[in-house]
Amino acid sequence: MPADARLQAIEATWDELADSDPYWAIASWPGTRGNRWNVQEFFRIGSERVAYVLDHFEKLGVALPGGPALDFGCGVGRHTQALTRQLGSAVGVDIAPSMIRRANQLNTEGERCHYLVNSTPDLGSFPTESFSLVFSQVVLQHMPRALARGYLREFARVVRRGGVIYFTLPSGFSSRALSWLPYGVTDAAFNRIRNSLRKMLRRSSVGWETHWTPPAALLPFTGNLGLATLDCVREKPLTSERLSLGMDNFAYYLRRHSSPEPAA
Repeated sequence: MPADARLQAIEATWDELADSDPYWAIASWPGTRGNRWNVQEFFRIGSERVAYVLDHFEKLGVALPGGPALDFGCGVGRHTQALTRQLGSAVGVDIAPSMIRRANQLNTEGERCHYLVNSTPDLGSFPTESFSLVFSQVVLQHMPRALARGYLREFARVVRRGGVIYFTLPSGFSSRALSWLPYGVTDAAFNRIRNSLRKMLRRSSVGWETHWTPPAALLPFTGNLGLATLDCVREKPLTSERLSLGMDNFAYYLRRHSSPEPAA
């Protein structure tokens, strides 16, 4: 499927989810489906995550400058607003127009925080070296691997020299019985099975895919983009309630080299 067609499919999925149950689509916690999220709690948890990530960068020896920050895959803006309060200004981008409309409605930070729809396979709206921090929480896994790598290239382009990048990405099934299988095969099979179950049990074709890459395969790629790995942290596994499968999940803390790096 061409890249534009894949993006159109992703946009349609998340646009519909944003209209029907946006908070659960972003954070699918038990007991929150069906618009059961408390909105204040939802944003509080987002603020805690941002504070944790920035604190971890400081523990790694990075003195973060002010903004602007980029929140890639911002949803309704729970991290974008927190980044604005912490760094002074932030931009949130999302592929779903419905998410951006809701983010604008919920914005409490005024002009320091603003949102854009980004439905292209790049970040062409932003010049090179636009941001001190690029932040992306539980986003890259929801797109095919080639698209995710394209956005990582863009992260490296739009972050300033000496700036930092944070993102999360699962690495594969936690089960030893499945972990030996090639990740490109297992995630394709997993998504086919889950989508079939979704159609049968929920009578719905709306849902997201999950793709993964092990750190051993991803870090050489980011290194070739001129990004130094500050930390790669194994986090709480992701789970699929329908299939009862856990997935190892990693948080990546990267920094763009301060001096010009050789071309990859």
